[in-house]
Amino acid sequence: MIKYKVLIADDEPAAIHFIEKIIELKCPDLEVAATANSGLEALEILNSRAIDVVFTDIMMPEMNGVELVSEISRDYPYVCSVVVSGHQDFDYVKETLRTGAADYILKPINLKEMTGLCQTICSKLNKMYYTRRSQQPRCKHTGHQASSDASIGVCDPRGSRQMPASSHSARCSRESIFPLYEPGYYFIGQT
Repeated sequence: MIKYKVLIADDEPAAIHFIEKIIELKCPDLEVAATANSGLEALEILNSRAIDVVFTDIMMPEMNGVELVSEISRDYPYVCSVVVSGHQDFDYVKETLRTGAADYILKPINLKEMTGLCQTICSKLNKMYYTRRSQQPRCKHTGHQASSDASIGVCDPRGSRQMPASSHSARCSRESIFPLYEPGYYFIGQT
């Protein structure tokens, strides 16, 4: 079973640890792949790793959660963002949903609510990936799904996940990409 990769962005180590434990114990389809202490650090991770879900706090140094969600929505539309915050002010909720967050959960986190949210996210991602796979052409070299929006994309040999080349840094090439991504991902080209 393939697990969706999670990034947790929060400047409070205890909050990161708590979310990690909930995912580990109650969300079998998710796996914490990385953590970040700021929005900028989260963006660096998104540039270098295949991430499916981001849980982010609103109040963080350097870049807050609203700005992070906005960047994710613009640059990584296939990533599902969830804001986790102690702010109950509806203006915060409205702003995060407007910038592209899939959901908003309040601290302290309710275990049952978080488990339900994780199930909803996995269902949404399953549908999204199925739709993307069924609409994209296949690579003539490997038979795996090829990116339709770029000349180079990243393909999982199992054919289950893919990232568009536009999300990779400009310095990456076919020869240098291997160290930057998780095992199982490689570049494919369309000709």
